[in-house]
Amino acid sequence: MKYGSHVTRRPGRRRRPAAGLAVDDPGASAAFVRRFQSAVFGMAVSITRDAALART
Repeated sequence: MKYGSHVTRRPGRRRRPAAGLAVDDPGASAAFVRRFQSAVFGMAVSITRDAALART
């Protein structure tokens, strides 16, 4: 992925991962959670410095 004046998307990535949430699509909701859960967990661990607390 390139960063600069423009960003190129990786092939095969969906344009709007949250779009399925707006139409109440369970599959899209699950895909959205899978896509971002590790990043959110990592951020929570870096803030709390405690993996057990970050899981709650």
